[in-house]
This record gives sequence, structure tokens and C-alpha cells, in this order.
Amino acid sequence: MWGTHVPRRSPGDICLPESSIPEDLSVGLRSNLLLSVLDQGVVSATNFGVALLLVYLAPKESYGLYALGFGLITLVTSIGNALVVTPMTVNAPRLEVGAQDAYCKSLLASEALAAFLIAGLVGTVVGVAMLTGLVELDDGLFWTAIAFAGAGVLLHEFFRRFFFLKGNARNVLIMDFALGLGFLSALAVGGVSGLERMHTWAIVFYGTSAGLIALFVARTGALPAFAGWSQSRRNLLEAWTDGRWALAGVTVTWVQSQAYAYVLAVMLGTASLAEANAARLLFAPVAMLGTGLMNAVMPESVKRKAMGDGPGAERVARRMLAVLLLLTGLYTVAVAGGQRALVGWVLPEDYAGVGPYVLTWAAVVLLQAVRANSSMLLQVFRQFRAITVANAWTALLVVVLTPGLIHFYGVGGGISALGVGELALGLLLWRAFSHVRRFDAG
Repeated sequence: MWGTHVPRRSPGDICLPESSIPEDLSVGLRSNLLLSVLDQGVVSATNFGVALLLVYLAPKESYGLYALGFGLITLVTSIGNALVVTPMTVNAPRLEVGAQDAYCKSLLASEALAAFLIAGLVGTVVGVAMLTGLVELDDGLFWTAIAFAGAGVLLHEFFRRFFFLKGNARNVLIMDFALGLGFLSALAVGGVSGLERMHTWAIVFYGTSAGLIALFVARTGALPAFAGWSQSRRNLLEAWTDGRWALAGVTVTWVQSQAYAYVLAVMLGTASLAEANAARLLFAPVAMLGTGLMNAVMPESVKRKAMGDGPGAERVARRMLAVLLLLTGLYTVAVAGGQRALVGWVLPEDYAGVGPYVLTWAAVVLLQAVRANSSMLLQVFRQFRAITVANAWTALLVVVLTPGLIHFYGVGGGISALGVGELALGLLLWRAFSHVRRFDAG
């Protein structure tokens, strides 16, 4: 369908052997799907390993604080993705190959500048607050670590999505393997050495590993020379057209997905949040499977839509959903059935009572898989406003429900509030896409 391609070195390769783009696009898609799933396995294994180290080497309160800090870094990267990465993923495939690289480079320059300016501003404000006694030293270091780690992770995420855009999932796998190795090694050495305030050190190790890898990739020439700030500003303004809605969308999405964590920490303490997240660990091998599939499938869906093949774009997404539901369903049933034995095998005695929370997480993970599919389709069809509106309603619902459910049902109530939000969001997104599909067909 796409014709032949003369083998050449991809601009996205990190000192890897020459390769060619497959003649049959479906072959390349299957290869990237496999590599993407492997990559998400690496990411999940890293998160699982970090959590286990903190569960065994740090107090519950410290693990809970790390979860809160990690959630804030997730917010930072989500904002960066909304303003830069998602518009890049949607717009770049419509350009010629050379123009794609220049476009991505200009967006990277803007994102890097913004990331470090914000990190520097936060660090300065926190430093002044510590000197004046408004913030204690430990808390100030924690907030500063979050700010700079967010910048490093943001740049790492940019290159991940750039390589997915270029159909080079192999480089993503290399990047995430290096990140996991560096992060886990540093945390293990620090934990065994008896470092205190492990939540702060974990954030530092995470951000440093991500930032160094992003710097290395940048120096390999993965992108062409910077075209100048004038072009960068024009591309950023173009990205803002879609990104403004995506920004509002990811903000309310973050509220919807993270509200339970912060309300739990406030109402019941960070130790309770640690118990909730410890129960979630059992789903680490599958919880990020949807992200891996979406990273590989979304560029293909965008290409089909750009060619005027809306039904083809939807078919690709539906196939992804079928695979995702099958694998996720089988896994969650297995985990739910053996949760008692798994809790005792994986977690220390301090977490022996988290078994019932595992069953609640099983339902949440399945609902997240369904919701992610409709969200991806709306992004492919550039319906960012619809995503934002749906997320706003569900975020409001979750914020209202969470305190009451935690009050009556404790930790399980907080997780249940998240599940209700995922169910409501999935229904609203599916309804929105049904309208979009009918309009597109007409």
C-alpha cells in the first residue's frame, strides 16, 4: 500500500545498525506493538521494583510520600504532553519526513526551556521559604526534588514519544531499560546504605536518571539542528490550538485519577495511601499494557485518519481494545482469585491486610482499559474539547464522592471512588465518540 523504501539510517536511531522501513506497514506495526509491549513491561517492572524497595526498606509513611511526589511529577509530564507531545503526535505525521524532524526539534526547544525555567522558579521559591523558616528543611528538599525531577522526566518522555512517532519503538525500549537500571541501582544502594528520607532520594534518583538519558539522546543527533526561536514560536502557537484543550483535559484527568491519593493522605495519613498503592502493585505487569499498545497504535491510527480513512483508524483502535481486554481480563481474574497467597508472597507482614483492596483494583484496571480506547480515538479525531468536557464532569464526580466513601469505607472507599470515575468517564467518552463518528461518516 505504501510502496517501497530505500534502506537508510533513521534520524531517530541511537547508534544502532541501519534498518529500513518495512514494505508492508502492518508488519512494522506488529513489530512496534511487540516492542512497545516489551517496553511497558520494562516500565512496569521498574515501577514494581521501586515500590518493592520502598515497601521493604522504608516506613509506610515514606512510601506514601513518594507516591504523592510521583503523582505530582505525573501531573508535570501530563501538562507537557498536552501542550507539546500530543499535538506533535497528531500533527507531525501529516508532514513530510524532513519537516517532521524540524517541527519536533522546535517543540523540544520550547519544552526544555519552559521545564527548566519552571523548575528553577520553584526551586528559588522553596529555597527562600526554607531560609525564612516558612518551610522545614526536609519538606523543602522534597519539593525542590520534585520540581527538577519533573523537568528531567518531561524531556525523557518527549524523546520516548518522538521515537514512537518515528516508528522506532526499539530506541524507546533502550531508553526505558537504561532508566530502570539506573533508577533501581541507585535506590537499592541508597536503601541498603541506610539513607533516611527515602521518598526524597527516590525522586532525586528518578529525575536524575531520566534527565541524563534525555541529554545523551539529544547529543546523539536524534533530531536535526535547531531551526531557530522564530520557527519554534510558530510551531508552539500551532500546537497550542489543540493543546489548550488537551491541557485542560489532562488537568482534570489528573484530578480524577489522583484525587483518591491526596484525600486518603489528608484524611487517613500517608501510611493508608501506602497500603492502597501496595495492593495496586499486584497489577504492575498489566496496568500499563494499555499505554504500551496505545503508543504503538496511535501513530498508525493518525496516519489512516489523515488519509481520510476514519473507519480504518477506528478498526485499528478496536483491535487494540480486543487484545487489551483479553489480556487484562485474564490477568485480573487470576490475581483476584489468588490474592491472599500473592499478598503474603509479594508484600511484607506490615501489608498483610491489603488483600480486599486487590479485588477493588481489579475492577478499576478493567475499566481503565476500556476508557483508554475511547480517549485515544477522540485524540485521533482531534476532539480534545470533548475529552476535556467528559473529564471535567467525572473529576467533579470523583472529588465529591471520594471524601464520603473514604469516611465510610476507608482505603477501599477511596479506590472505589476512582473506579466510579473510570466507569463514568468511559461512558461519556464513548458517547462523545459515537457523535463524532456519525458526523465524520456524514
